[in-house]
Amino acid sequence: MTNEFIIVLAAIMIVFFIFYSLYADQWINSRQSSEKIAAMSTAIKIRNAINYVYLAGDGTTYNTSYRVGDMNISIHDGVVWAQTNVAAYYVPLLTSNINTTSFHGGEVVIKNNKGLIEIA
Repeated sequence: MTNEFIIVLAAIMIVFFIFYSLYADQWINSRQSSEKIAAMSTAIKIRNAINYVYLAGDGTTYNTSYRVGDMNISIHDGVVWAQTNVAAYYVPLLTSNINTTSFHGGEVVIKNNKGLIEIA
């Protein structure tokens, strides 16, 4: 191998590693953004369902579902928290009179039982 070939090969490798590091950084940013959007939309969806059932009054039932994946939903102090591995988002509720603090799973049934919001 000649010296020119080794220099060109080294330059190509340097350019490749620079572009690869830029791509990897953007991919990580994109993943974090999509996880935050998923957490935000899930928290808002559950908040809207709970507030709807609360405002509609006793006996109201609402069925909804959300992305299961690695998301954790918790409710405490009148706030819905949606957490993933890289993002978390919270939204306030109209009531803190809820019988559960944490749940998993895609299908959720929300019921108003004399002002107490039950989530199954």
